[in-house]
Amino acid sequence: MQHSPQAGTKSRRRLLQLGAALPVAVCQCAASAKTPSGDVFQQLHRNSWYLPTADGRARLYVTSLGRGPRVVVLHGGPGNNFHYLVDAVRRFAGQCEFVLFDQRGSLFSPVTHENVPAMTLKTLAEDLEHLRRSLGGQRIVLFAHSFGALLALSYLDAHPERVAGLILTGTTPPSTQESGGFENMIRSSHGRLRVLRERPAVNEALREAGVAGPTDSLSERQKHLRWKITQLAAINLYHVDRWSAIVGGGVHYNARVDDAIGSSVPAQYDLTARLQKIPVAIIQGDNDYIDPGAKAWNKVVTSSTQVTVRVIHQAGHYCWIDNPASFDEAMEQALARVTAPIRFSIPKP
Repeated sequence: MQHSPQAGTKSRRRLLQLGAALPVAVCQCAASAKTPSGDVFQQLHRNSWYLPTADGRARLYVTSLGRGPRVVVLHGGPGNNFHYLVDAVRRFAGQCEFVLFDQRGSLFSPVTHENVPAMTLKTLAEDLEHLRRSLGGQRIVLFAHSFGALLALSYLDAHPERVAGLILTGTTPPSTQESGGFENMIRSSHGRLRVLRERPAVNEALREAGVAGPTDSLSERQKHLRWKITQLAAINLYHVDRWSAIVGGGVHYNARVDDAIGSSVPAQYDLTARLQKIPVAIIQGDNDYIDPGAKAWNKVVTSSTQVTVRVIHQAGHYCWIDNPASFDEAMEQALARVTAPIRFSIPKP
């Protein structure tokens, strides 16, 4: 990925940071039978370990869930935390091993204040390569959400021979050519965000939660609930009434890290040529604020037989909360397809 002259840091961050909430979807679905028995929270803690980065400036918190072909999970943000993606993958832990980790500068992989300004998108891609080597050096499958998808594409650009497949959801387009640059892509998303925040469903959710009154009349807890509805659910969910499924924010998100990484994103890039040799599955909500209905990705499909697109209806940026049944169906198909090249190397139990 070639870097171009940088544009406004804060405007870039406003696109990336919106993946920084921590959603947890509580639902039942057909795939639930695949989940191993036992408490997932305890499994994640028992399997956790720390990986010192190659430059010695941080330690990456790493854990895993499940068994089978390995899938490395990349969270959004940047400066976020991996926990919000656990419910997107936990129902498939009976067929894959999901490696989850906090990217450098995130909640469980902190860096010192003086090291934050030096962080770049390339830094995170190098950390991912370091993790791949520590896991045994095989080609990896990546499941990525929001900014994590941009990181996945950046890693693919730097190490195309080391990626076996991609599953991207809530993803940015693979090229800035049509949008006229990354800044224009961000500005386009701002208009969609305004529309999402002004929906009648947002006010209805506030009334149902009893937090529709003036802010100064609310308790501290009610103010937090109001914030979850207006700042998180309004932009990330089609079904705003499911706002209570979203948790996190605050300490779970590092704005300084987002600023640093956001300022390093190239103003112009085109990664479509990298999508010709590996299976790529796109799972996108039809109301996702970044690329609604995966319109940009649908154009890639016409030039690459390797890319498939599944649009989840009545779904936003967190489509596994909005439409869990459709997301799980798409995810199951995507996992079967992108892990096929590495399944033969997995020893049988």
